Amino acid sequence: MQKKTKTHHSVSKALEILKLFIPNNQEKPTTLIAKRLDLNTSTVSRLLGVLATHGFLTQNPDTKRYSLGKIALDLGKSLQQSMSEQIVLIAKPFIDQLRNTLELDVGFELMVHRETILVYRALGPQDFKAKYTIGQRLPVHISAGARAIMAYLSKESAEAMLKGPLIKMTPHTIVDKEVLLEKLSEFRREGVAFDMGELDEDYLQIGAPVFNYGKEPIAAVVAGIRTNNANGADLKEKVINQVKETAHKISSAMFYRE
Repeated sequence: MQKKTKTHHSVSKALEILKLFIPNNQEKPTTLIAKRLDLNTSTVSRLLGVLATHGFLTQNPDTKRYSLGKIALDLGKSLQQSMSEQIVLIAKPFIDQLRNTLELDVGFELMVHRETILVYRALGPQDFKAKYTIGQRLPVHISAGARAIMAYLSKESAEAMLKGPLIKMTPHTIVDKEVLLEKLSEFRREGVAFDMGELDEDYLQIGAPVFNYGKEPIAAVVAGIRTNNANGADLKEKVINQVKETAHKISSAMFYRE
């Protein structure tokens, strides 16, 4: 039991050492690490040697200081890759819960190569005549999800997504690129984007962005309500708050931190 406890203690201290290199991975000398963890230098030196041997740390031959090694980088890349591939699975329970809460149709849009694609939809109990199906590319100049994502991109990136002719789907559809860019600035300030009857005159779509660990907008949560709903104003406010909260939860699950 004593040996097991000692092993656990060593592992715990080794992990504490690795955490000292967050967030900027600055080189650190053995003495500083020992002081930060309140350990004697010989113990820290031994743990650093083990971590370096296994590639979690690397030692600068000139300064003798330590920084994160290749294995730490490989672990980070593996996690990011797996999360990128599993984002729909990560988002699904949150989207389903939002559908249950609002009793509305809720979609999840993913940005892929400067396009947004509807990758998941949780259908509400109401009759919702959706124009788009799962896997279909959405019109980025109209889609509330695409707008929510573009609002947090650079102006150059947003302009690239709006490149080419913009199709007018309803009399309300905005096709002036300068007006759209101004709208994106508004959406960023509000933290939520709208499609006000521009894709379907009968529906108001509300979208909020989802961010990854690198603070990049990669997806969006979108919910739609009928424009002739008797409780329109109150429902709109509720949907805005719930959509933003759900997007935040998914971002947190992707390890995003403000």
